[in-house]
Amino acid sequence: MARNICIFSDGTGQAGGDNPIDWTNVYRLYKATRDADPARQICFYDPGLGAHPDGEKPGLVRRALNILSQATGYGITTNIVDCYTALLLSYEPGDQVFLFGFSRGAYTVRSLGGAIGLCGVPPGLPKLARWSELERSLAHEVRAIAEEAVTRVYQERDETKRHEAAAAFRRRYGSQELPPTFVGVWDTVRALGVKGLNGFTLGRHSFNNNRLNKGVPHGRQALAIDENRKTFAPELWEEDAANPDRIKQVWFAGVHTDVGGGYGLKMGLSDITLDWMLTEATAIPQPLIVDPALPASLAPDPLGKQHDQLKSGWIPFTPGTREAFIPPRRSQAGRPVFGTVPPRFKAPAVPILDETRPYRPKALEGHPDYGHHYP
Repeated sequence: MARNICIFSDGTGQAGGDNPIDWTNVYRLYKATRDADPARQICFYDPGLGAHPDGEKPGLVRRALNILSQATGYGITTNIVDCYTALLLSYEPGDQVFLFGFSRGAYTVRSLGGAIGLCGVPPGLPKLARWSELERSLAHEVRAIAEEAVTRVYQERDETKRHEAAAAFRRRYGSQELPPTFVGVWDTVRALGVKGLNGFTLGRHSFNNNRLNKGVPHGRQALAIDENRKTFAPELWEEDAANPDRIKQVWFAGVHTDVGGGYGLKMGLSDITLDWMLTEATAIPQPLIVDPALPASLAPDPLGKQHDQLKSGWIPFTPGTREAFIPPRRSQAGRPVFGTVPPRFKAPAVPILDETRPYRPKALEGHPDYGHHYP
């Protein structure tokens, strides 16, 4: 029986754990899918950059590396290789691959999708029945194969050389291209706002991260209208004019973490995006298997509290505005705004950080459907 192999990569500094207030939508979805029958679905969770496994007490060097990871993206290649190794240790021919990520975890799984689309999965590798056997001590030999695929093939900047290296990899290991079935991400970003270090390590992945492999039938991205940090510009996929339903990129009210989750459970704005992603991932022919307790627990609220990430955290950021409305050009269409945004505009006032006021995001000021709300 074909199974679902599901990889979840979390946002910067996120590692799940026992405290629900820290759970992102990625971790909540992982928790709701990990206990499925392993004959039908296997799940792997990758903590975010700069995070450490729950319960671990990192030493001074590890803490310094965690801070560097959170500030610059240092270590993202390790996350991609971890996820690729998990896939190699579980995939059997006929299985379909689901990839989910938030923030730079979204960047991680998008890079992973590109790498497996090029290199695939060599046959004959050892397999694990459940990820509790793994305990993040990934098999050395299998990991070496994953590292080769990521660092020697996927990270090759020259497109011709990259495809030549991929063909050589597939010949050497007897593998075939393996595009994921479903890639679902929340607000992909590439770097954090530390002057002089933006993209320090992530730049090597950026050359093809904006193109979803043509073999991927379902690409979904939830984007934050109100994110106001200049260096948190979203990484959009190029649209597919020939098959517009293949890629859906939808804008939702809220800042980065309002959309991706992490401010606690029953947060109205993040529950909207999780509900949307659940709907999309369970509507395909061989759907994601989800514990029904998760959708039953959601409380999506278009008038929910909104935060301001310029006013939180220890890293200094430069203000900026996202262009949620992009006029059609070439094959690009205007990005759709989700249906819960109009009620937020119509409300007399909504909670935004520590005040209540009308919802008037600068990013939508020029939108033809919302411009009349502005002075």
